[in-house]
Amino acid sequence: SFNPYTAPLAEPETFHPFTQDDTLIRREFIDCEANIRSIASVLIFGGVVLMVCGVDSLFLFGATVSNSDLASELALLVLTMLGFIQLVVGHSVLRFRPRARIGAIIFCVLWLLFFPVGTIFGGACLWYLVRPAATYVFTKEYNDVILKTPHVRFQSSAVSWGILALALLSMLGLFALLLL
Repeated sequence: SFNPYTAPLAEPETFHPFTQDDTLIRREFIDCEANIRSIASVLIFGGVVLMVCGVDSLFLFGATVSNSDLASELALLVLTMLGFIQLVVGHSVLRFRPRARIGAIIFCVLWLLFFPVGTIFGGACLWYLVRPAATYVFTKEYNDVILKTPHVRFQSSAVSWGILALALLSMLGLFALLLL
């Protein structure tokens, strides 16, 4: 009663990511971790810029305008607070706090409004933050994996360093062109 067309009787392999070696898990998700750290750096940098611009504008506005406009001062105060919140969210994303991911997604949605560069950048960051790999990176289990594997590091390729150098040189050239 042998039937060669029946399915094999072997048990299906079960794969559970937490039964793997921690080093293998970290190496599997290190690219996503590096992308999220980059997004956190942008959030921190943007928060500092917003705060500095907001505080500077508040002092400049208050010193030059004798008849202070409450609506303008309120808008500058909101800008400063938005920068502070973005700075806090960026710092929390850098530490892979699960709630900070939601705040980063909100800021990425706000970036979408600044066409065309903000739309492209916000869309890319949003895509990185809503991926299933990013969901796992923000879990407590992955934070434990990070603590257990400090020897695993992300290594950038020469191509990415070249693209960064080209982008910085282009921005420097545009800045020099604007000054002339």
